[in-house]
Amino acid sequence: MNENFIITIATSLVAVFFGLLVAVLGWIGNKIYTSLENVSRGLRDMEKELMLKLTDMDRRITRIESVHHATMTIPKVK
Repeated sequence: MNENFIITIATSLVAVFFGLLVAVLGWIGNKIYTSLENVSRGLRDMEKELMLKLTDMDRRITRIESVHHATMTIPKVK
């Protein structure tokens, strides 16, 4: 075999393996990105749910405070 032929085959193999490596890394990156999008969507849903619960709790506490202050009597000074 000719030396140039071996070098050509070797560089072609290196190029093919490099292309495969880039393809595999791109596929893995896409999977990671999709997973992170799912996590982000879940966290946004959780944030909305927590904000609704906090708003509801704040509303209830405000009602309790207003009822408590309305029924409070001022102590008489003797």
